[in-house]
Amino acid sequence: MTAHALLGASSAHRWLVCPPSMRLEESLGLPDTGSSFAAEGTAAHAYAELELRYRLGEITKRSYAGRLKAHKATEWWGTEMEDCIGDYATQIVEMVEGLKGAGKSPSVELEQRVDYSEYVPEGFGTADVVILSEGELHVIDLKYGRGVPVSAEDNPQLRLYALGAALNYQIIYGFDTVRMTIIQPRLGSTSTDTISLEDLLEWAEGYVEPRARAAYEGRGEYCPDDKACRWCRAKATCRARADAALKTACEDFSLDALPDADAVNQETTPATLMTVGEVADLLPLLPKLEAWAKDVQEWALTQARDHDVHYEGYKLVEGRSNRKITNPQAAAEALQKIGCEPATYYKPPELRTITALEKVLGKPVFADVLGDLVVKPSGKPVLVPEGDKRPEINSTENAKADFAEME
Repeated sequence: MTAHALLGASSAHRWLVCPPSMRLEESLGLPDTGSSFAAEGTAAHAYAELELRYRLGEITKRSYAGRLKAHKATEWWGTEMEDCIGDYATQIVEMVEGLKGAGKSPSVELEQRVDYSEYVPEGFGTADVVILSEGELHVIDLKYGRGVPVSAEDNPQLRLYALGAALNYQIIYGFDTVRMTIIQPRLGSTSTDTISLEDLLEWAEGYVEPRARAAYEGRGEYCPDDKACRWCRAKATCRARADAALKTACEDFSLDALPDADAVNQETTPATLMTVGEVADLLPLLPKLEAWAKDVQEWALTQARDHDVHYEGYKLVEGRSNRKITNPQAAAEALQKIGCEPATYYKPPELRTITALEKVLGKPVFADVLGDLVVKPSGKPVLVPEGDKRPEINSTENAKADFAEME
C-alpha cells in the first residue's frame, strides 16, 4: 500500500500531542525522504509476512521457496534478519496454537488494513498481525529497528490498529478483551498491553476524536514535545519549538531561578562560578537545546545548499576533508615491491592510515611510492560566518552536485 493517511497510526503520538503540526508540515510541502532504516524495516516486514503465511499453511512450500529466493537477493537479507524474523514468526505461531489449545478457534489476518475513520478523519493503517477469536482480539506489531524498546502500554499507534480491527470485526466475534503486543526481535523485547473493548472505545471517543478533528482542520495549540518533534518535518523552523527552546535558555538558565546548592558547595565555590548544584540543574536542559540547535543548523544548511537561500552574515564553503588512498590493494602491492613487511603497512583488516604510513615510510618515500594513489576529495558544503577565510561556493548547483557525489 502506497497511500498514507494524514492522521496515520504511526504518527499518532505527534498529532495527539500537537494537533496543528500535521497541517503545518503539509503546508511546507516537505517530502518524506525516507531512510535506509525504513527501507530495511519494509524488507523485514515483507519477509515476516511470507514466513508467517508459510508457517500458517496459507502458501505451499514451493511458493514459499520461490518467494524466499527474491528476499535473499535484496541488500537487506542476512543471517540476522533470517534469525530475528524466524523468532518473531515462532512467537506468533505459538500465540495461535495457544488459542487453539484453549478452544478459541482463532482466525489470523496478516498485513490487514484497519479503518478507524469513525473517530479519526480519513484514518486508516496497516496492522501486521490481527488474531481474532471468541471473546478476544489480538493485535501484534513488528518493530525491526535496533532502537530503544517500545512499550505496548498506552501506545497510541497500537491502540488505533486495535480500534480499527475492533470496529471491523466486533460484530462477528463478539470480543470484549483487546490484547496488543509489540515484538522487537533484534532487541529480544516483547511488550503486551490489555484493555477492555469498552475502555478502548471510551479512549477513542473522549481523547482521540476531539484531537483528531482539530488536527485534521489544522486547529489547536502547538505543543513542543521531545518525541513528537523528533519526527516532525517542520521541527527546524517551528516557532513554538523555537519559543520553547529560547524560553528554556533565557529563563531556566537564569541562575537566580535555580534552586540553591547545598551550603558546603556555596562556601567552597567562588561567586563568579556556578556551583555543583547549579550545574546539576542545567544538565537535563541541555539535550533539548542541543537537539533544537542541530535541527535548525541542518535546515539552514539544506536551504542554503539546495535552494539558494542566503542568510545574512553567512556563506557556503567547502568543508574540510581527509586524504584517502583510492586503491588499497594496489598500494599494498606497491609497498611489497619496495620490500616493506605487511606488519609495517597493515593494521588488520585494512591499510594503516595515511598519517601512519607517512611516519613509517617517511614523507618523501610515501610520496614517491603512493603519491599517485592518494586523493583529497572535496569537503561537504558547510554554512559558516562570512568572516571565515575559506572561499564561498559560488554555485549552489555545484554544491549540490559535490554533495551528491559524496553520498
